[in-house]
Amino acid sequence: MNTNIWGENVLDSKDSNDSNSVLYKGGVLKEFTQENDFSGLAEASEKLASNSLVMDFYSYFEKGTYGFFFSPNPNLNSATKRPSKLDNWENWDLFAANQKRTLAVLGGFKEDATDIIRNDTDLNKLKKALNKWPSTLFSVFWQNETFKGVWTCNIFVGDSIYLWKKKSFTNTKRHYYGPAEIKTGKGPFQKLDIDKVKRGAIVVFGSTHTEIITEIKTYLIADNGFCSLGAGRGNRRDTGTLRCDSSLTSSEIREIEYPKNTYYTL
Repeated sequence: MNTNIWGENVLDSKDSNDSNSVLYKGGVLKEFTQENDFSGLAEASEKLASNSLVMDFYSYFEKGTYGFFFSPNPNLNSATKRPSKLDNWENWDLFAANQKRTLAVLGGFKEDATDIIRNDTDLNKLKKALNKWPSTLFSVFWQNETFKGVWTCNIFVGDSIYLWKKKSFTNTKRHYYGPAEIKTGKGPFQKLDIDKVKRGAIVVFGSTHTEIITEIKTYLIADNGFCSLGAGRGNRRDTGTLRCDSSLTSSEIREIEYPKNTYYTL
């Protein structure tokens, strides 16, 4: 028995009747190893979207509420590991600055930790904060020069790819490739023809937004479309939620043949 990236109990594939799958709590999540089958990325995105802590902090980070988000990828620039224990203030004094910032936020303090008082009450709050931080997630501190928040659509896609491939595909800054970088041929992404688009494809809307397709919608009369998961949509309610094309909507953005959309896989 092992644990998955979220700390849930899993069985090794050798213990399962399906040698190509791992049994997760709540159901079987297949590990797709075939080069021509990328639907595993859709399953990884669905798993990621179900994690409320990750989605909450994507939204906080995007709005500039806090200067970090949580990711399963330890290889990102400024990825910060959860401390192993917090028994006393001596432990706290040994923590790195970003570990303190993360715990301060989870404990209900200011991010800079300036309102923490060295007493038993605040120490207990910080101990509870440590328990809220899964050891399988890393707090990642990214900011740019123009504003505190950063759009998170590529972070959702990058984290999903990491969960799928167990590899980190990043640019030279160890940041995930943005939609404009994907569209201009940077990174390991392979462009898909329209007739090859299916569950697990990466869609780039124009050159400013990217999501992961989880379902193809086929209609008798209207143009075929898709459902997709993503972040970077401007609010928490739409972070990690499914958006779908419909035969009844006038919006064309999730129609497969919408001319501003391009599609990719790895």
